[in-house]
Amino acid sequence: MSKPWIDSQISELIAEHGTVPPPYIKHPNIHPLEIFWRMGSGESYIMVYGTWWERQKPLMDETQKIEYFRQFPPPPLWLTWMIDLLWVPEDEEMDLDPEEADYFKYFLRTKALGFGTEDECKRAWFLHNEEMEAELDKEEEENE
Repeated sequence: MSKPWIDSQISELIAEHGTVPPPYIKHPNIHPLEIFWRMGSGESYIMVYGTWWERQKPLMDETQKIEYFRQFPPPPLWLTWMIDLLWVPEDEEMDLDPEEADYFKYFLRTKALGFGTEDECKRAWFLHNEEMEAELDKEEEENE
């Protein structure tokens, strides 16, 4: 059973959007592995989304789930997150980093469906990692 505030948030989101949008729609500039998603408003949104998704999952077939994501196409950084929800078996855990897990067969599907390619996803992760490294280097220089 979910907490009342989660049910309230789900109802508000459905009233506003007709459904519960994925996290990258609510917070488009935040990487899927950022600490933001594990505390504060990010964690709350993940809890709301997760509750809603778990309720919807048994009610939707694969085509309906794909159509849901067609409404909210994931940016390349979030492609493995979408793959995880759509196709990775629940008893199988995969790292969201496309360099750390074998997503090859899933990327074939995302490409065929027009969601994006393995190269686009890996490039987005690479660029994000470079940006983070540059920020850390800058902070270290400022602290010296």
